[in-house]
Amino acid sequence: MANPLYFSQFVKFLDALCTEKHPENKRKYCRKLLDYLRARNNADEIFVVLRMLLPLQDRTRGSYKMKELALAKSIAAALSLDPKSDQAQHLQNYRQPRAGFASHGDFSEVALDVLRNRSTVTRAVGDMGPTMADVDAKLDAMVAAQDMKEKDAIMLWFIKRFLPLELKWLLRIICKDLKLGVSERTVLGEWHPNAYRLWTTSSDLRGIAALTDQAQVLGEDQIQVQIMVPFKPMLGYKADKFNLLPGYLKSFGKPFYVQEKIDGERILIHYQRGQFRFYSRKSIEWTEYGRDFDSGSWTRHLGGPFWIDQPGMDIIEEFILDGEMVAVDSRTGEVLPFGTLRSAQVGTVDPADVSLGALATHPRFFAFDLLCLNGTPMGRVMLRDRYAKLVQLFRRVPGWFEILGIRKCSTPAEIVTELQEIYCKMGEGVVVKDPDSVYVPGERPRAWLKVKMDYETELLETMDLVVIGACWGEGRRGKMFSHFLVGLRDPSPDGDPEKDEWVSFARVGSGYSRMQLEELHSKLNDFTLEYNPTKLPTWLRHITSASRTRPDVLIHPRHSVVLEVIAAELTPSTDYAAGATLRFPRVRAIRTDKGVDDAASMADVDRIWEKTQGRLVKPPTEDLFDAKRVRASGKGAASRRGAARKVVSGFVGMAEHAAAAQSSSIRTDGQASGLSAKSRRQAKRVFHGRTFLIVGQPRPANRVLGLVVKPTSGAVASSSSDPADPTTAEGLHHLVYEHGGQCIAKLGNNSELPLHVKGQPIGIFTVIAADPKSLYLKSIIKLGKYDVLASSHLVNCVAAKRWITPKPADYLHMTPVTRLKYQDAFDPWGDHYSDKIASPVELKQVFEHMDRLAVQLAPPSTSAPQQQVSILVPSKQLFSMPFSGTDRDDALAPFHAQTVGHDKELVRDRRLKWEQIERVRARYFNDAHMPGRWFQGMVVYPHWYVTPGNPEGARRRTPEMQVAVARLVMYGAEVTSDMRGRKDQVTHYLVEGAAADVRYAVFSLDDVSRYC
Repeated sequence: MANPLYFSQFVKFLDALCTEKHPENKRKYCRKLLDYLRARNNADEIFVVLRMLLPLQDRTRGSYKMKELALAKSIAAALSLDPKSDQAQHLQNYRQPRAGFASHGDFSEVALDVLRNRSTVTRAVGDMGPTMADVDAKLDAMVAAQDMKEKDAIMLWFIKRFLPLELKWLLRIICKDLKLGVSERTVLGEWHPNAYRLWTTSSDLRGIAALTDQAQVLGEDQIQVQIMVPFKPMLGYKADKFNLLPGYLKSFGKPFYVQEKIDGERILIHYQRGQFRFYSRKSIEWTEYGRDFDSGSWTRHLGGPFWIDQPGMDIIEEFILDGEMVAVDSRTGEVLPFGTLRSAQVGTVDPADVSLGALATHPRFFAFDLLCLNGTPMGRVMLRDRYAKLVQLFRRVPGWFEILGIRKCSTPAEIVTELQEIYCKMGEGVVVKDPDSVYVPGERPRAWLKVKMDYETELLETMDLVVIGACWGEGRRGKMFSHFLVGLRDPSPDGDPEKDEWVSFARVGSGYSRMQLEELHSKLNDFTLEYNPTKLPTWLRHITSASRTRPDVLIHPRHSVVLEVIAAELTPSTDYAAGATLRFPRVRAIRTDKGVDDAASMADVDRIWEKTQGRLVKPPTEDLFDAKRVRASGKGAASRRGAARKVVSGFVGMAEHAAAAQSSSIRTDGQASGLSAKSRRQAKRVFHGRTFLIVGQPRPANRVLGLVVKPTSGAVASSSSDPADPTTAEGLHHLVYEHGGQCIAKLGNNSELPLHVKGQPIGIFTVIAADPKSLYLKSIIKLGKYDVLASSHLVNCVAAKRWITPKPADYLHMTPVTRLKYQDAFDPWGDHYSDKIASPVELKQVFEHMDRLAVQLAPPSTSAPQQQVSILVPSKQLFSMPFSGTDRDDALAPFHAQTVGHDKELVRDRRLKWEQIERVRARYFNDAHMPGRWFQGMVVYPHWYVTPGNPEGARRRTPEMQVAVARLVMYGAEVTSDMRGRKDQVTHYLVEGAAADVRYAVFSLDDVSRYC
């Protein structure tokens, strides 16, 4: 019998797969594991691996009913942690950074941080720990556990047997999010060519595990949908570019079908001989709707079968319906927003029994497709025939079951007419379907087109909202705020802005780039307040019972920022104190030009509601497709706006402008200085093979190539009118192009570099700071991936007619690789270890860097701004605690009257150093002595003076005494020369010479008994 597969082996695979970044290498890792499993040919083992590798797709294992908060409490209980301890609080508030802990944002990483210091698990050589089968059985037991005590006991079993890294991956499996960057399509595609299609029609990982022969080809009858088996529904293709819609429609059968897009939850209803099953688009079963005609919040109100048995046809015993489930107001019959469906799903509502002030709701199903009838799959049947059969066999049940109607159209203009009707009914949009299409589970083909009004470009209203709360992010956003609670201003009746109240209104988490998010975080992080739902501040009104809208921290509006927010719709809501919220909100801009008093108020929202009835996008018009087509073809004003955007964000026009300058009347360096042709050719190649990103600060408006360009936070032209001015971004671009280099406009997606620039290899890349205060530059520096040079270095290279290797003084920021390279050649002040200082200018730069390092080491001053940190001494290599500057109190300092006991700076220096050392000792060594600090706590007076305690008199310093003093200081003692001023603190007396001298020195003191 083959050796079992151990969980520790699986963890090594997961860790390697997670570390790998390249998609193709991830695929190779998966292929290697699956080939290994295929060679072992154990279907049960393969199934266990697949369900742990794809926990979110595992439909055979139920819910653990343990999210991060429950897991945090379970781990704390297993480790016997005090719920109020730092470790337990860090687990429960894992998104928030906490002092003393390295991880936050990712629950599994936070748990690893805690468990690493608590775990006592060790393994002997050859001990692999629990097997995959053992872990699988325990996970099944955790699902079956009825109370938290049983779950805690199972968690304790894991903690006693797993290493911390294994527990991290176990927690990710329980949370059903491995964060591997690999989809189920990739994994199943590497396992078997038909595995993914089988998954979309069956959601059966056990059946997929049995496909060990890759040469086996499944027939169409084996990949059809089955009754009472969950599968993934066919989805609509997002046709958000209206100019492309006419082209899509050319392949459709005529007339094509147009249906209203219902704002509900996609549900597949399975029926078999009196029994119902309801599955969501993610194959999750909802039992609340009912199992039969006598139970549930939906089936028991149907009044029995809602189909028509046709004469001469078999009695309907099985079917699968595809459609949308919505919530409906039981009194008015009005379809309610999506967020109200859950309360209608679980409730047992009698429309005639409505309590005062309450809003009774119930579910209603809109069917639009028939996928199976009496055991016969109908997915390969054309849509026109499936829909005809649906209308023929099923009847509506008023208020509970409806068949979604169709509008037959032949031209795009008719779609606009339908959109206009939907718009008037406050609908979401339409779905355009090809009547000749077949049903493809799990796919998003262009046979079904979702058409909605674009609320980003067709806006009626935007809103300026103030951030009043924030939520910590996860994953890539794990170190910053990712979502923001925004609010409305409710002015004080007496007009005092300080008494204004702020009302929660919406939660927004998209629309900004990562750099903008980092900028928001840096602005708000210093002004966060604790959020306590039981004790809200007086300035805030919020619905604390709505857990989905609870922020992690609050931010007082007077210290906050204004966001310009766009949305598709303004809808009523009970989750926010404003009584309404925004649907699909996203940030359009960060309004640094507006104060909080300029933001939207409650009255403004009332005005918008009266004006638009909640609709925030413009109504569709007949020229919709033509207008979009003009924009796409690059004609007209829209094209000019697109060109302007390219100039701003990409500096496209600037490159052409600089290239044109080469043939203009502007004189270049070589022409101006009268260089020879050979020298001019050399000057032209100073930057050959190099690419630069020149970052500058925007000005209020720029005019490039005749276009007025609005400022952005990226790389932009300078405000100078002279394109050859090397002190500006525009002039630096001119300089680079003039001397053989290339420029890029900005970093690409994920801050990566392009491979080519205008067909040329990118070569050696460097960021140049035209304006060190640029926010875009700060964002680049935070990435830590690219070196940043001062713009003066380009000018120096041009003056020298060659590329000069930068020195530390030329850098504003170094990557770790560059820093290590320079640390081998330069000291911390930028002085090369072997090269001579070439000029007084370089010597002055070295002295300046020494001053900068002293300022970095010195305590912060309120009278002078912080200067630049030494380039070669990163701040993390220094103590973060306060420390003095120039160390004048070293072990061999001259003990004379001008300094001892009288120089305040020297006394402060000594005190700060000892306080710092004491903090290090207390933090890392508790009450024990630090290693090597043998004489710590001793205050020693060296007998260096002819008259003891009189530093103004003659002294005698011998080499032996100097060495002794140095060793005392090195091993922790404090040496003082102020015998009279510190006689109550001195603990030891250091003497040298004959016994008579010692006796004379000792008995000359005021209090001899302390030293005997």
